[in-house]
Amino acid sequence: MCTSSVFKEHFQKILQHDLGTIKRRSQDLDDHEISLAQKAFVILMDEGDHIAGIELYVEEIIGLRAAGDEDKMQILKSSVMTKDLIVKSTQHSRLRRVLLRSLTAIYELCRVPF
Repeated sequence: MCTSSVFKEHFQKILQHDLGTIKRRSQDLDDHEISLAQKAFVILMDEGDHIAGIELYVEEIIGLRAAGDEDKMQILKSSVMTKDLIVKSTQHSRLRRVLLRSLTAIYELCRVPF
C-alpha cells in the first residue's frame, strides 16, 4: 500500500498540510510553537532537500524512529490515513462554517422587519 498511487497522494497531502501548518506558526523556537524537528523539517523542505525533509518528517514528526522495523509500514499507513481523515474533516468543518455565515448574512439581508 505504501507504494500505491493512492497512498502517495494521501501522504503528499498530509505532508503539505503539516508543512503549511508548521510554517503558519512562529518559527522562533523560544515561542514554543514548533519543535526543533519541525523547524529542521521546514528548513530542509524550503532549501529543496526534500528527501532529507521527508525522512525527518517520517522518523521524527510522525514518530517512526521509536517503532520496530516490523511495525513501521503499518504505523506509517495508519498515521497517513488518520491524518488524511482529520484534514478532510477540518476542511469540511471550515466549509460548513463559511456556508452558515453566508446563509445567515443572506437571511439578515432578506428578512422583512415586522
